[in-house]
Formats: sequence, C-alpha cells, structure tokens
Amino acid sequence: MARKVSAEESERREAHIDQADASIANELMLLGVHVESVWDLPRDKTVPSAAFDLMFRALEQTPRHPRVIRLGLANALANRAASDHLEHVLDLLRRENDVLVRDALAGAASEMASPDQADRLLEACRDKSLGDCRVMFVPRLARFRRRGIREALQGLANDPILKDAIARHVRADD
Repeated sequence: MARKVSAEESERREAHIDQADASIANELMLLGVHVESVWDLPRDKTVPSAAFDLMFRALEQTPRHPRVIRLGLANALANRAASDHLEHVLDLLRRENDVLVRDALAGAASEMASPDQADRLLEACRDKSLGDCRVMFVPRLARFRRRGIREALQGLANDPILKDAIARHVRADD
C-alpha cells in the first residue's frame, strides 16, 4: 500500500521540481532558447545544438533532477534535429533505471533517428538488455524504406516483447 504523502512533503517535492525546471530554463535562456519549462522546448530545428548538450548534461545528473524534469528533457530530445545525438541517447537509455524515463528516452531515440541510422536503431531493438522499451523502436523502423530493415524486423517476430508490435507494424506483403 502506498504511503500517504503529507502536505509538507508534497510542497517540498513541488518546490524541488520548480527549482530544477527554472534552473534548466535559465541555462537555456543563456543559449537563446526562451522557455518557462523543459516541457515548453520546441521539437524542431530551432533548438541550437548547445541546448541539446545542456539537456544531456541535465539528464546525466539523474539524482539531482526529479523524474518529471527528466521526462520533459527526454520528450524534448524526440527531435529530428537531434539525430547527431542518437548514440548519446542510447547510452543514457542503457544507464537509466527509471522505467518511465527509459521509455521516454527510447521514444526520443526512435523519433530522432534518421534513415541513415536505421541499422543502429535496429541494433538497439535487438539488444535484450534494454528490456521492454525496445518496442518503441518498431514503428519507426517499420517506416524506414531501407533494404533489409523490414526483413530484420520479421526475424525478431518471435521475441516476446516485440512480437505484437511487429505484427501490428510490419506486414510481409509490404
């Protein structure tokens, strides 16, 4: 049974979240990205590369930032403009212990991956150490029109974690 959180504890947690969010927003402002919250970050080409570097540094400070801030940062990384950072996201994904943040990072990796990175995303999809979040890669990989990708996904159709997503997104006749 979940322990009841006191009003004081709830206020303390909210203040910690607000402080972390404001700190990152202030650092982003110095880079020319004007947002009030990490959740306001645009997911387009207007985000400068230095802002991605800041987001990675913040994500690497996991004990310092609350889950909701890390989720917002991972959400902002789901940006095609960040495709040069795919390896960094996959590295963070391997080190992250929080299941929700892992799923958000997997979603970011999937969204940012370019067709040229399909093989790398497929390799991550095969990596069983990544656990259930691998399912996030299947829809993106299925949309790539690269030779061999669909066949490789069909070869993973017996993986208990991936089989339903593969059945839904990869048809043999495509």
